[in-house]
Amino acid sequence: MGKYQAYPEYRETRHDLLPPIPVHWMTGQIKNAHDVVLGKMLQSDAKTPADRLLPYLRAANVNWGGVDLSTVKEMWFSPAERKALRLMVGDVVISEGGDVGRSAVWQGELPECYFQNAINRARPKGEHSSRYLYYWMSFIKSAGYIDIICNKSTIPHYTAEKVQGTPFLFPPAGEQAGIAAFLDHETAKIDRLIAKQQRLIELLKEKRQAVISHAVTKGLNPDAPMKDSGVEWLGEVPAHWRLEKLKYTAIFKGGGTPSKDSPEYWGGDIPWVSPKDMKSRYVADSQDKITVEAIAASSTSLIGPGQVLVVVRSGILQRTIPVAVNLVEVTLNQDMKAIDFRDETRSEFFSYFVEGHEDNLLLEWRKQGATVESIEQEYLGNTMVPMPPPSEMMEILQFLNGQLEKYRLLTEKATRAIELLREHRTALISAAVTGKIDVRGWQKPNTEPQEAAEAASA
Repeated sequence: MGKYQAYPEYRETRHDLLPPIPVHWMTGQIKNAHDVVLGKMLQSDAKTPADRLLPYLRAANVNWGGVDLSTVKEMWFSPAERKALRLMVGDVVISEGGDVGRSAVWQGELPECYFQNAINRARPKGEHSSRYLYYWMSFIKSAGYIDIICNKSTIPHYTAEKVQGTPFLFPPAGEQAGIAAFLDHETAKIDRLIAKQQRLIELLKEKRQAVISHAVTKGLNPDAPMKDSGVEWLGEVPAHWRLEKLKYTAIFKGGGTPSKDSPEYWGGDIPWVSPKDMKSRYVADSQDKITVEAIAASSTSLIGPGQVLVVVRSGILQRTIPVAVNLVEVTLNQDMKAIDFRDETRSEFFSYFVEGHEDNLLLEWRKQGATVESIEQEYLGNTMVPMPPPSEMMEILQFLNGQLEKYRLLTEKATRAIELLREHRTALISAAVTGKIDVRGWQKPNTEPQEAAEAASA
């Protein structure tokens, strides 16, 4: 915060959460500056002819930065409830449950809207600033105060009484508005930078998949003669590559779950891989481990290293196909399959093939009508897989490993940039709402031409 000035004088407060504050600021509680009201319990039917079916906000609608109206539900409100619980522009809505304390400012996004009892509404008294309160909520949330008073070891509830009693700093009303305007402008700049980095990560992900897809389908020689694969989404492949159905070139192995009632089967040193362990290209360990006795007494079996592990039953198959190559001997649970090519190079190639053609394979492999998303082994076995000669396959793998390492480093750099920007955002809000920096002389710069150019190039 080196570019910002401090206030001329500070005084101590009596609250552990708060640092010394400017001498002209006051301390108190949120209830001294805002009226806090809890919303209405769910009501699925009208109780009187005067009740009306109207939209309301749930905690799921409340996000930092704004209200999410992608899914808005309705319930019945009486005339008295409509008078007491109708949202007005400038109200701060605060999550009572779930991610307690998460807040947003209502901007009149709907002509008429109310809120249920998973939300507290804070309405400014007099000239107090609702946006200053919003940033204050962001500060005390990041400082951990809300989690402490809500006792997150149980189901947390940030009740109206707790909101009312939350410590609050009172700059003069005009100063509150100035702090909020400063933070609106500065956090918007930071958010734009974060959005650029997030877009870069998405572009790197798309480029990564495109490079994989091309390499495992077309090879590295652009002048190689091509032939029709016979598979519409696969298109042409190099003429000298073999095309084989998976069931003729690999062996499928399943898994199982040892009895949970037998403690002697659990806590051993043999990895027991389940979908929750499938988070990277390689598997060398698992959250759960079993014993040799468990293998003898169940349908699971040892899977040697260098095989392709695939999740075949899980809700995650709605959007992705987790695959990995195991680096050590493992066992599997019943939601997994191992595909054994008896050749680690072919296993690596096939894992890339799945990653590069994930969207098409999801459509081909998923079992229709299943209550839980699953892969049909018949469809899996009938998959036509292109296979280059061994030396060319090795070249492709070396190329992909080199390219993907570049993308990994760029993604890591962008992810770190996002972390630093978010840390700076949090620190800036904290400094402004606690008076560590004096922004009374701040004026919004005229950046409209620059921002328009940035938007055009985004």
